[in-house]
Amino acid sequence: ANIIYLDQPVGTGFSYSRNPLADIPSNTGSAKRVDEFVRKWLAKHPEYFPNPFYVAGNSYSGLVIPAIVQEISNGNYICCEPQINLQGYVLGNPLTDGHLDGNSRIPFAHGKALISNELYVSMKRSCGGIYFGVFPLNTECLKLVQEFKKCVFKINEELVLGSNCDPTSPNCFTYRHSLSEYWANNESVRRALKVAKGTRGKWKRCDYSLRCTQDIKSSIPYH
Repeated sequence: ANIIYLDQPVGTGFSYSRNPLADIPSNTGSAKRVDEFVRKWLAKHPEYFPNPFYVAGNSYSGLVIPAIVQEISNGNYICCEPQINLQGYVLGNPLTDGHLDGNSRIPFAHGKALISNELYVSMKRSCGGIYFGVFPLNTECLKLVQEFKKCVFKINEELVLGSNCDPTSPNCFTYRHSLSEYWANNESVRRALKVAKGTRGKWKRCDYSLRCTQDIKSSIPYH
């Protein structure tokens, strides 16, 4: 198997632009750029065209990966030869729809026995399935949401079988996240990855200063 790791949109990871960006990167724009990149890369390496092609990502890219797959599929159908041998996509712990994902936490917590049947039934009745962004006058629902938070505040959201822990402790599940910055900013690692000197400053796992238009609010229509 062959894997291409691609940082997108421009500015994430070790990616950069040689020219000033004409516009602010966006989810839909990134999908188009990735499709363009893949086709140009395969044109330079035509021996890989017959290979089964999958697109994969995790977390926030759960919004963007399906759009990328749609762009590739559209290109195959409308215009482009040779066609990419698109077979499917893989998502790990993906964000799919902010409202849906957030509201799904309550039935998920109930299914994992993190909250009682009584609390779950009361929340369903009072909140009507809307547990985040609750209407301010729905005081009963707001009170139950607070009860829910009390029940799960010690639970690690990324690993519900574990407890919340100090992320700076080596015993904590998320400690590895902090290690990634040490690894990616090590000069020997950068040389091995052939990161061009001067193109990128400090690597950040989550760079919230990056400007990006989040114009895909839900990936469900793409599935």
